[in-house]
Amino acid sequence: MIAGSAKLAALSALVFLAACAGPRTPSPDISEADAAAEAAKQKELYVRRLLGDEARLWDVGYPLLLEGAPLCGDVVEASVGLRALAQQDLSGEYADIAAKLLKLTDRPSVIQVLPGSPAEAAGLREGDVLLEIGSKAVPSGRDAELLARMLDDAMVVGEPVTLKVRRGSESLYISPSARAACDYGLAMGQEDHINAYADGSSVTVTRGMMRFAESDQHLAVVIGHELAHNTMEHIDSKELNSVAAGAGGFILDLGLAVLGVNTGGAFTKAAARAGAGAYSVAFEQEADYIGLYFLARAGHELEGAADLWRLMAVENPNSIERSTSHPTTPARFLALEQAIEEIEAKRQDGAPLLPEVLPDPTARPEGNRFLESAYPE
Repeated sequence: MIAGSAKLAALSALVFLAACAGPRTPSPDISEADAAAEAAKQKELYVRRLLGDEARLWDVGYPLLLEGAPLCGDVVEASVGLRALAQQDLSGEYADIAAKLLKLTDRPSVIQVLPGSPAEAAGLREGDVLLEIGSKAVPSGRDAELLARMLDDAMVVGEPVTLKVRRGSESLYISPSARAACDYGLAMGQEDHINAYADGSSVTVTRGMMRFAESDQHLAVVIGHELAHNTMEHIDSKELNSVAAGAGGFILDLGLAVLGVNTGGAFTKAAARAGAGAYSVAFEQEADYIGLYFLARAGHELEGAADLWRLMAVENPNSIERSTSHPTTPARFLALEQAIEEIEAKRQDGAPLLPEVLPDPTARPEGNRFLESAYPE
């Protein structure tokens, strides 16, 4: 019966297909070789875009990490400001294309010298092949994670680290002096939607956001905002709030269970969600405010920075009047404008570019925690 029905359905489809209108122009005559060649070009364009976006993310973000070190408390590292890769560090469908574009070999080479970095000041260049770090040779086949560990072990804030590099046919010794930088990684998410997020240890910006934030200033606003989430430990605070509120809900579930009512943990789950959302809008406001200080310290022009939220309103008009987990876009625009006035006043007075943060009554009752940084002004 089923087989007969399938045959009838197929026959019906053929009858209706025969009655459908088709194209009236000749079909293009495209050879498999031409199609493959064009596919290869398009894949290369795609990889170029990815590499360019990632380089831009670090070009914009690194000065915030470097100059914002006093805002990151103890979460800092010694940095010279270079990115290096070897061919074996890449994987996936487009690894060969990326390796070709970056001119990678089995030895780690510098793919990016970051702006304002000690490496830039010392004269390191893209394409330099790393042969030694300190007094230790960098063997071929070294992966990026182990290379980063070698750099970490060799660097001390305020002291030079000697790098032996091969540039063309020459071997050179370059000695950048490491500086303190916020120890938060920057990553590019492959999602096309407009978003960026922090997880307490890193910052991720999606491809959609990279396209949306067309100006480097607006991209810096996004990165600074996410860095502020990390430095202010908003992720941990939300988790603690969720656990605390969930405990109250659990007591309700338990009490009803004693009375013979099985809630399935409904009160625990609802309370945990409510706890996680507690202060969400305030956390976003705080991240906007402190994020702007990251920009100011990195020397960014602040005029026009708040326009990001006008652009966001155009993209998502619901955000103009609806406030759920985030402030409305008018509120965010106006708050940034106020913060810009505050920062410009400090610049004129020669005052330290540090946020006005109230003392934490449970941890630091003595004053603004930014004034107690391990790397003061």
